[in-house]
Amino acid sequence: MLEKPEKNKISVTALAETVGISHSTIYNRYSDIATKIQTHNMSVLIANDNSFKDKLTQTKVDKGKLKNENIRLKEDVQKLVSLNAKYEMDNQKLKREVELLEKRVSDLNIKYGDIKLL
Repeated sequence: MLEKPEKNKISVTALAETVGISHSTIYNRYSDIATKIQTHNMSVLIANDNSFKDKLTQTKVDKGKLKNENIRLKEDVQKLVSLNAKYEMDNQKLKREVELLEKRVSDLNIKYGDIKLL
């Protein structure tokens, strides 16, 4: 029974009846056969478990989607880093212009007295 490529579970009791012994004899004297039957039955369960296959397939699909999303997010981060650098440079330039204007106002205040900013 174990050597045939069965697609169904094998019963220890059915095997015992086929060879004319009790099922407890298989467990007590032939534990390796009982283990092989358990292994076989687990393989059958896994092979016939469509939900397991579906979950595995869905997991693979989700992994692919996450990988693509990760690539897209990395590209977005690179764009944002570039924009941030540009805005920091613009900010520094504006700060220098404000400092120059403040200096001019200060110089004009010294030259012409207090100037009120509107």
